[in-house]
Amino acid sequence: MLAIQGLYDGTVVRPLEPVTALPNVRGVVGFTEDEPKPTGDTEVMRLFGCLKGHPAFQGDAVELQRRWRDEWD
Repeated sequence: MLAIQGLYDGTVVRPLEPVTALPNVRGVVGFTEDEPKPTGDTEVMRLFGCLKGHPAFQGDAVELQRRWRDEWD
């Protein structure tokens, strides 16, 4: 059995990559709905700077890192 991915254009299912199979073989096609994927950087950029000014991050950055790291000792 061989599983492939393809796109349906309303008439024909077109494989996303070349498929090697014997001629006249039967196939089964299943349709799924893909969830829209985030647009990458725009999702991250929406969060950029949201913690700036938060009290947990005030003070000397090196001292904060040491304190957080030493919590585990």
